[in-house]
Amino acid sequence: MSRRNLLGFVLACAIGAIGGWIFFILALPLPWMLGSMLFTAVAAIGGAPVALALPIRNGFITILGLMLGSSFTADLLTQLDQWASGMVLMIVSVTLMTIFSVQLFRRFGHFDHITAYWVGLGMKLAQVALSYGADDLHGTIVEEHIFRMAGAGTPQFQPEAALIKAIREAGRVPVQRNTFYEAVREWTDDTPDAPGDSAPPKILDDNLATA
Repeated sequence: MSRRNLLGFVLACAIGAIGGWIFFILALPLPWMLGSMLFTAVAAIGGAPVALALPIRNGFITILGLMLGSSFTADLLTQLDQWASGMVLMIVSVTLMTIFSVQLFRRFGHFDHITAYWVGLGMKLAQVALSYGADDLHGTIVEEHIFRMAGAGTPQFQPEAALIKAIREAGRVPVQRNTFYEAVREWTDDTPDAPGDSAPPKILDDNLATA
């Protein structure tokens, strides 16, 4: 770990400790977890040079999992009937907040396009998303690492022809765009697939809805 990262790590620990202590004093739930997370997140968004080494991060993920898992016991199952109204309220509130957030981003944040990121969703679910508001399938990617490191089994690459096939199967017209969502090329019904991409590998074809 470099000196800069070490100082950033020490700063993150200090900020997290302050946040945990404040949450503890206020008797808020999970103070040393939620308080630390909130304060370090605010500090990072504010530009503070906080840092965390990947091995340490993985260790803390294990600790968080144990903290959350240990709070659930068999006795909680006997209280399920008492949670019915709370669960209904939670489902309704989350639904309303989601609808509100979408409108907020679209109207004021100018988020005019919704991406069905096939790497995260898988091609089948991405095709479904194209029928429910999404209008962007992303790109060929070539070699994706982030989702693979998190345990995803989706392919790391999709050839151009595979994307065209998936979009057409979803009942949409394939259009290549640039960074500003301006049309570069449109594949009409009589446009053949790109040369060399017409026969995607089996692992890719298995991930398509009609394979």
